[in-house]
Amino acid sequence: SQLARERSRQVGKHVESFAMISDVKGCKPDARKVFHILKQCIYIDDNYYPERLGQMFVVNPPLIFPALWNLVKHWFDPVTKAKIFVIKKGPETLSTLLQHIDSDQLPREYGGSCESCPTGPNCIASHSLCTDADDDVEEESLSMAS
Repeated sequence: SQLARERSRQVGKHVESFAMISDVKGCKPDARKVFHILKQCIYIDDNYYPERLGQMFVVNPPLIFPALWNLVKHWFDPVTKAKIFVIKKGPETLSTLLQHIDSDQLPREYGGSCESCPTGPNCIASHSLCTDADDDVEEESLSMAS
């Protein structure tokens, strides 16, 4: 993909896959919202980054999220499903992330030492998927993505 080629040039080595941290802190425990977030992630991954996802970490999930994940994880291809980790905030957050992401590439807010995140060459900042102000925009973009 264009993004992988761009990142490869920036870091001086071939970039084949990426790790994504989806921090859903502040998301209301609303099943509809959670399904929309998952649907958007699936759409983006399938259409823009096929076979590029190295790992996806869903961090700070609302209490209902693990139960919903257990319901919807069957929608995913087994290979993709094995790349997705739902991590509660706590001691396991850092240890799980460090199993997959080098400390110098992990943002400080998750226990890493990367000081340039989210604006560094290896980072892509994203807007929150969990703000109330974006509900109408998300609804529209998700329905167009279907």
